[in-house]
Amino acid sequence: MFGVSVQADTSKAHKGRKVRVVQGGEVRHTGREGRRQGQDSSDPRDGRNNSGPTHQKALISSDNRDMEMFPRMVTKVPEDRSGNWRVEHFRVSKAEADWSNRMAAFHPGARDEHIDPGRYARLMCGGEVVMSDTPFERLTNTEVVMRAHGDVLIAGLGLGMVVHGIGKYNRQNDDPEAPGVNSITVIEKSAHVLGMIGPTVNRIKFPGGPVKLIHEDIFEYKPEKGRKFNTIYFDIWADQSTDALKDMAKLHRRFGRYLDQSDRLKWIESWRRDWLRYMKSRGI
Repeated sequence: MFGVSVQADTSKAHKGRKVRVVQGGEVRHTGREGRRQGQDSSDPRDGRNNSGPTHQKALISSDNRDMEMFPRMVTKVPEDRSGNWRVEHFRVSKAEADWSNRMAAFHPGARDEHIDPGRYARLMCGGEVVMSDTPFERLTNTEVVMRAHGDVLIAGLGLGMVVHGIGKYNRQNDDPEAPGVNSITVIEKSAHVLGMIGPTVNRIKFPGGPVKLIHEDIFEYKPEKGRKFNTIYFDIWADQSTDALKDMAKLHRRFGRYLDQSDRLKWIESWRRDWLRYMKSRGI
């Protein structure tokens, strides 16, 4: 239907994000949407390193331009169910958001977990949250949207938020010197996720054609001979664990050879890899 073979999904689900229940609504994630206090954060717009929670606080509000580069996923992805996967829409009230943010202000390391009132979408596997489009999720995926250029390879479709963000940012970026995105290839191992989310991103067009969706495990995927990418991003982990660093290192070694070495802006990264390195160095 959209360029992938759909088979029964027999792969094990990723370990889900831990969710803190706040006044009856799931508005705080402690797994995938974990802490990032006191860590350097690179701003790809100007090449500066910005340290600590002050820079994070400046970015975290969904009113900020970095947050607005992503569309609201409830407008892009309908509620759906396939196998043990499902897409849900949920609402965070102003009272829930205010209470949650006040609690976060007194919790060490949680001040960057700001939540705004509004409607959000989340991808569930069984009873676990795999991905959502809450502000923290957007914040931690901002860099890939801003760095994406040329031919892009993404591992992990999720809600399609990153792909939609790249498409939106690529259309709105009026800098004539900024390199645009030519194509996006997404590798996703779950046929259920492809069936629900695939049609919502497959319609996004780039000069090199619509988003290409491939049903395969990224650890088994091998690009065709001679294929090169300018941007490579891995986002296949549902929670934050330093155990993922081994897989990240393996993927970076393997796919580094597929980077276009003639491109001075070439970029390869995994979701929150720098943060996990920091956590490991602190023995956390």
